[in-house]
Amino acid sequence: MHALLRTAILCLLIFCSGTTYSQSPTRGIESPQQQIASTNGDLSWRPSAAQLYAIETVTRSYFALRDSGKAEQAYALLSPRQKQYLTESNFTQLLEGFNTKAGTPQGRILRKVTWYKDNPEAGPGLYVAVDFSSKFENLALHCGYVVWHEQPDGSFLQVREEMNVIDNATMAKIKPKQLESIRAQFRC
Repeated sequence: MHALLRTAILCLLIFCSGTTYSQSPTRGIESPQQQIASTNGDLSWRPSAAQLYAIETVTRSYFALRDSGKAEQAYALLSPRQKQYLTESNFTQLLEGFNTKAGTPQGRILRKVTWYKDNPEAGPGLYVAVDFSSKFENLALHCGYVVWHEQPDGSFLQVREEMNVIDNATMAKIKPKQLESIRAQFRC
């Protein structure tokens, strides 16, 4: 399916489903800081406007699906390689467990987008890391990143997700100096 059409359909699924938590980049949400990796094969390369829009849209859509418990649709955004390591059943269990523990989502910020084009470590192609921070009813800290890989049709599929979590009860036991160290370690 053409990348733009796929993105439009995904947005319609999200916004027509009643989910207003994660909005599209065109609805007044501040765009994240953009960074080009210094290890890119072509240091003069820059993402197109379509790529900028697509990466923000797919990331916000993915989180909206996760937050609303739509595991099957969120799982569809994982790359075939990710799906080799994580079955849909396991993904669903992990998502349901997280959503139960985290409680109601209260906000999310996409902090930084780093573009890796033909990177020697990742190999040929375009990879994009999106750093985020979130707020949930039962979590004092939630942050991490997702990494997307551009497909031949211009769409993006997730190849990695990392998150760091501290619940409210644990946070109450942490001293301020420890928290600074933890935030630095988590890069939150």
